[in-house]
Amino acid sequence: MKIAICDDEQYFRNVLSEELDIYFRERRIDFDVFCFSNGTDMLNSGISFDLIFLDYYMGQLNGIDVIKLMRERNNDTKVIFVSSYPDVVFESMKYRTYRFLVKPVDRAKFIEAVDSAILEDKKDFKIIARDQYNENVAIPEKDIIYIQADNIYAIIITENDTYKYMNSLAKLIGELRSDCFFKSNRSYVVNMDHIISYTKTEITLSNSQKALLSRTRYKAFKEAYFDHIKRNTHHT
Repeated sequence: MKIAICDDEQYFRNVLSEELDIYFRERRIDFDVFCFSNGTDMLNSGISFDLIFLDYYMGQLNGIDVIKLMRERNNDTKVIFVSSYPDVVFESMKYRTYRFLVKPVDRAKFIEAVDSAILEDKKDFKIIARDQYNENVAIPEKDIIYIQADNIYAIIITENDTYKYMNSLAKLIGELRSDCFFKSNRSYVVNMDHIISYTKTEITLSNSQKALLSRTRYKAFKEAYFDHIKRNTHHT
């Protein structure tokens, strides 16, 4: 995930960066944090962010100005407002603010906000592949049961259909946003939400198909799967 912190206070940028570092490392989610002291630099960065933490008072462009410009550019990135000015919450909602946190930030509210944003992102994100008629279709990540390498391409299997991803398995892995996916051997990537059972050599999935599990990947798989179960238990 790519996350932006836009705040003119270096102290707060450092504090929030540390909180995000703890959050994502505990959940073993890959992330990058980009810090900006003003909205202009963030808007001109050319980076596509998955989540933005935005302050209100920042000089030339305040937080409302920044999110307004984002929406005018059809940028729908989730924005969590973090401000010492709770009165601006209602104005921020005009521009589809995802959450509003008041400084100093309560850690429980911070975790709830990030948890929720990640879950929504996971549900909404889609992969483009081709169906049996060679037409491009958008497949929700949550519907993918597993992925299998097929020479220079990759095959995506859902409950009812099979699709061809017109690039390599490695390329597709780089596109996946959800932390639900695990590469069980050189040819298979499984969605841990669809796992029914497993042994040291194979994983049984919700469509009754089996994916190979390399012995050298078994320990890493168990750790990732147990972490995944804990996260889902926490979210529910």
